[in-house]
Amino acid sequence: MVLFYLQQRNPPVIPVLQEIYDEEEKPEVLVDGWNVYFYDDLNNLVSPSYQSISCGVCVCVCVALSLSLSRT
Repeated sequence: MVLFYLQQRNPPVIPVLQEIYDEEEKPEVLVDGWNVYFYDDLNNLVSPSYQSISCGVCVCVCVALSLSLSRT
């Protein structure tokens, strides 16, 4: 949930590795019928500028998610 939150910020804090590809069609790596492709060439990873947030904000998000999940 924390990774999803950081990926959905505007601008994102971290990239969604499944959405980075150079071809017109999305690559497929199927495992048990699920596409598990992700960009794994980290040496050539070119990403747009991402938002930077402090470690304190990340900790607050983690604590808030932890508290909300423990109540269910």
